[in-house]
Amino acid sequence: MNPELLKDTKTRYFFVELLFVLAFGILILFVLAKVFHIHMTDGDLQIAALLITVAQFLLVMEFLKKNNIKVAEIIGKPSKKKFIFEIPVTLVVTYIGSVGLILTLLALVQLVNPSILEGLESSLTSSSINMTSTFVVVISIFSAAIVAPIVEEFIFRGILMNRLYNKYGLLKSVIYSSLIFFIMHINPNPMLLCLGVSCAFLVYKYKSLIPSMVLHACNNFIVSLRDVYDSTENSSSSSFNADYSFFTLGSILFGMYVLYLYISFRKCKVDKLL
Repeated sequence: MNPELLKDTKTRYFFVELLFVLAFGILILFVLAKVFHIHMTDGDLQIAALLITVAQFLLVMEFLKKNNIKVAEIIGKPSKKKFIFEIPVTLVVTYIGSVGLILTLLALVQLVNPSILEGLESSLTSSSINMTSTFVVVISIFSAAIVAPIVEEFIFRGILMNRLYNKYGLLKSVIYSSLIFFIMHINPNPMLLCLGVSCAFLVYKYKSLIPSMVLHACNNFIVSLRDVYDSTENSSSSSFNADYSFFTLGSILFGMYVLYLYISFRKCKVDKLL
């Protein structure tokens, strides 16, 4: 992470272009499905998602070229090689924090409006992709575990978080970039928020996108394998009632995750970032 690369760089129009590509891709799919009544298979949707991601990556490369920033500069070289051993630990802790956050939110939703819980459970646990074709499996894993982590880390940690750091400082740059990462996925799963924070933490600690790319890729690969298993097994989630035990356990697990991040951040000196 080198905030000096983007200190005086304007990124507003770059992110407008990214949003335009995403919106344009979704619009085309909507028109094909609703106007022309073309049935979009899971393979078609996976290819469309891959093409949108590649288009965004081309915008990233154009942005870097326009601002005379080399790819190697934005990626950076890890300050320490021990990130290889820290990634699996961070992944496990991220899952612990994600489960804790999900349990806490389910308990709060149950308390406020129990009728929402059923739909929320479905959004968090079900997969919309039918992994019954080898082609769909290959495209899905390739897109999710290879292409997406590289492109998204360039966008959200390499460009966005660096730019936000110059304006708001370390803590707010991590929080804001992770929230935008979560929102841009149009997915209510809190796992994405925790993943964004963990990736941001690794970039900050090792001054490089490589650890966050690896963590992101490992998570997406595991999620893709889960989707394949769920499809082949035709598994379905059973309903349950979230009670106070959910809130208690969730708070403890999420608190462990926050404590892990806090201790790790304390070990790093902010002045080494600049």
